[in-house]
Amino acid sequence: MRWALFSAQLAALAAILIITNPGVVERLLIILTINDRWWLMVPIFLALWAAGLLALAATILLPNIWARALWALVIALSGAIGFGFYLASETELSIFDVVSLWNARHEAGRALAFYQSSLVRAAAIFVVTLIVLVVPPPPLMRFARARRWLVAV
Repeated sequence: MRWALFSAQLAALAAILIITNPGVVERLLIILTINDRWWLMVPIFLALWAAGLLALAATILLPNIWARALWALVIALSGAIGFGFYLASETELSIFDVVSLWNARHEAGRALAFYQSSLVRAAAIFVVTLIVLVVPPPPLMRFARARRWLVAV
């Protein structure tokens, strides 16, 4: 039963990653075709993705519920904010966008009313991601040492 739940948790996490990261393959193809230094950029791109996936795996496998909940909150909130911005603007969130949004914070009420459907979908992603990451992992006694190292990383 626990392994079925863990498999469902991994499948849901994969679905969330696919939904909230549109254009990943296209970005990789652009790096390969347009960039002169593709041999340098592709490993960096893949290393960043590997680091993100490793962080998700570490979060899922954390034995402490409070630590897992804290990291789940951070990951779910940042993912929902980025995805909500993408839904509203069809561009990726950058630091310049954050500064721009901060300067226009007095218009937040009208913006929320206008982008309500994007907000609802981003909120759904937040809730689902939070639930998926907070569900306790199955007992992994055989992998206890690897689990501790993964959490330490």
